[in-house]
Amino acid sequence: MRLSMLSIKELSTRTKETVARFPLPALFLYAGAMNHLYMDIFEVKSFKYFSRNIFMGLLLLVPILISLRLIYESGWIRKRVRLIFESISIAAAFLYFYFLPNQTLSLFYISQFTLLFAISSLLCFTCIKQGVRNDSFYWNFYAALFIHLAITGIYTAIILGGTSAALAAIDALFKTHLISTYEIRIVIVTFWIFTPIFFLSGVPAISGLEEITEYRPMWLKNIGIYIMVPLTIVYLAILYAYGCKILVQWELPEGMVSYLVLSFASYGIITSLVIFPFQKDSKWCYWFSRYFYILQIPLLLLLFVAIFTRVFEYGITFRRYYVLALAVWLLFLTIFMVVKKNRNLIIIPFSLLVIALLSILGPWSSFSISCASQKSRLLTLLNDNGLIRNNKIIPAGESFPLKVRADISSIAKYLYDYGKLQDLAYLTQAKTITPELLTKELGFDFIQWDNRERDAFSFGYGYKSFFFPINGYGVFVRFRENINNRNDRTNKVQSGDIMVEYNPDAAAFRFTDNNSRKSEINMKQFLESFKERETQAGPIEYLYQDNVFEIYCLFEGLSGWEDERGIHFDRIDVDFLIKKK
Repeated sequence: MRLSMLSIKELSTRTKETVARFPLPALFLYAGAMNHLYMDIFEVKSFKYFSRNIFMGLLLLVPILISLRLIYESGWIRKRVRLIFESISIAAAFLYFYFLPNQTLSLFYISQFTLLFAISSLLCFTCIKQGVRNDSFYWNFYAALFIHLAITGIYTAIILGGTSAALAAIDALFKTHLISTYEIRIVIVTFWIFTPIFFLSGVPAISGLEEITEYRPMWLKNIGIYIMVPLTIVYLAILYAYGCKILVQWELPEGMVSYLVLSFASYGIITSLVIFPFQKDSKWCYWFSRYFYILQIPLLLLLFVAIFTRVFEYGITFRRYYVLALAVWLLFLTIFMVVKKNRNLIIIPFSLLVIALLSILGPWSSFSISCASQKSRLLTLLNDNGLIRNNKIIPAGESFPLKVRADISSIAKYLYDYGKLQDLAYLTQAKTITPELLTKELGFDFIQWDNRERDAFSFGYGYKSFFFPINGYGVFVRFRENINNRNDRTNKVQSGDIMVEYNPDAAAFRFTDNNSRKSEINMKQFLESFKERETQAGPIEYLYQDNVFEIYCLFEGLSGWEDERGIHFDRIDVDFLIKKK
């Protein structure tokens, strides 16, 4: 495969040939562009969700139609069968579009679309019949495809960058506003029409791969041998070192190690694919290809321990389901590659496609299993803590343990996002249930995910008009504390002969005069006052007196959190008026 300059005539001819070869994908790409342009030009708000649903349906349909064309060209199916499958795919895309809601999508629909798009994309990597028994054929076909994808990306970047610069120059020189109007339309036409059509023009014809099978770019070999392989070895060493640390300290691995192992495995598999045809050219390639999957076995053990630790503690969620599914896939792939001497490259995307298809079908699907697990976990939590009597919720109150309240809140939110919380409506007095309503009936406020390990609070009373008494006071001090944004833990302010300092570790203000006489105000005593007066229109006032100072405090804001270790503050907005006695 050689890069050559294309004339306008040749470019036009290749475009016609591409459209003739992929007529249905081209047709639906044009439809997507028209849909997107219509929304940008006419800005019909009532059409917004309808247009989005069209966009999602087309994104799923186009890769499938491309795959069916390649399957047909490979000789797996005849033309009549291809037409039947194309009709079924178009009908399925229409049904998917029809059943999407005309409103903001919940997490369920977003997760479903992501999974379906992954499946339709994986199908493109398993559609070459000749690649089943011929690894060299398979590698060269997709290597040519990915190289053309990179070229397509370069062309696209140049077109968008060049048009943006031209429009910006016109706006600057002629005082127009073209870029704000036309740039987005150029982007739409480029991404919907030029980029995919230009990319499809580079899809190799399966009947004539003589030139491609001999094309092994040196730059790809150098990237694989001198960059990707060494980085994979470094990554492997880091994970092995972490595994040794776990064995020495005899502790369970952290949850994030699952993603680290999966990332390493993905990078390693990509590296092995990149260097596949160069194994005989370099000892690096030979030894890496031979031992990569064997060295991955201890990390798979670490992966399974990490994911099952989380599953046993928090149940199965959509994300944990797929971490576990990918772990099973890696285990299968490792066994296959270690046992089988003649490795079939196509087995990598094909096995992943099978896992993805199984995960959306039947009672073992990701949505069914994860929702059933979380529903069971929520009912267990309620029963174990005596919060259900005669199939009805019993109020628990704010005094209930923070961890239980946080777990109930997060599980309820999860079930609500995936459309399954309504199944538990029989526990409440309401017909329609939300996470906030469920926790309200339990007698406590809903706890956001970010605050599940700590009960956060935030009170603000700024931007209100109020009178500020100053008669008789000699010193004014304004504190605007944001502890998280400072390296210096203690903040000090000197005014005349009075020093005011705040110590966040003790959550206390200390006032000292030039005779070393001291007074201290502990902030924790104010928290209940803030909670009681949460709906107050203005700042909270407090007068502190002892035998040293009289201090008038005007609090405008307070935020922080409570956990098992106590009360912590990260922001304090307060003004002090101070006089000595």
